[in-house]
Amino acid sequence: MAEDVYDRIQSWRKARDLSQAELEKRAKLPRGAVFRIENRQKEVTAEELQSIARVLGLETAILLGEGPQEDGELMAAVRELLQRCPKQQRKAMAQVFYALGKQMDIAQVAS
Repeated sequence: MAEDVYDRIQSWRKARDLSQAELEKRAKLPRGAVFRIENRQKEVTAEELQSIARVLGLETAILLGEGPQEDGELMAAVRELLQRCPKQQRKAMAQVFYALGKQMDIAQVAS
């Protein structure tokens, strides 16, 4: 099954080792909003998507599956690796993967 925006929000939230409540607080969303979004009980608005992307350190296009960094198989593998990391190392590893992704984008633009 193809990933959609709801799956990507949940995957990236977990990869960043954030609880739903932490994401809500940082994104200034109402209590329970992330649960409802991830479980497709509520459509995510543009404003919510922008806030969530900001907290996750992503462009909204990545959550929408439209970003140049979004290579479905590669991103799924990265998220799986992050989930397998010990919890105390996840944030550091996520930052490493994020920095590598930014470097890859810069290299593509420069070439």
